[in-house]
Formats: sequence, structure tokens, C-alpha cells
Amino acid sequence: MPHAFTERGAIMAATVLNSPRAIEMSVFVVRAFVQMRQALIANQHVLLKLSELEERLDSHDAEIQDIVEAVRETDCSASR
Repeated sequence: MPHAFTERGAIMAATVLNSPRAIEMSVFVVRAFVQMRQALIANQHVLLKLSELEERLDSHDAEIQDIVEAVRETDCSASR
């Protein structure tokens, strides 16, 4: 079993442990969870953009391949 608190566990610990240090650490943990959640949201946005770029590149690769084939066909026809 992992030895870690969830965000809710940190809040529950803060209500049980009533020392200034415990409260300070609980607030720190909750803030860390908030920052982690924001980072995950930002990463999801980046991953979505990367996915869109990959789709565009796949489309461009196919178009470039068509152009190369057309040039080869034209080159072969001209050399005959």
C-alpha cells in the first residue's frame, strides 16, 4: 500500500490534527494537488494540440507522396 495522502485525506488530517504545523502541511498538500490538477489540464491541452498536428502531418505526408509520384510519372513520361 502506498504511504500517501489523497487531497481529501489531507483535509481530513487537518481537521483531526490541530497543531499549527499539521495545518500548515495540510494546506501545502492541498495546494500541491491544485497545482498538479492545473498541470494535468494544461498537459491535456498540449496533448490535444499534438494529436491535431500529427493528423495534419499524416495528411501532408500523403499529399507529398502524391506529388512525388506525379513528378516521377511526369519524369518517366518525358524520358520516353
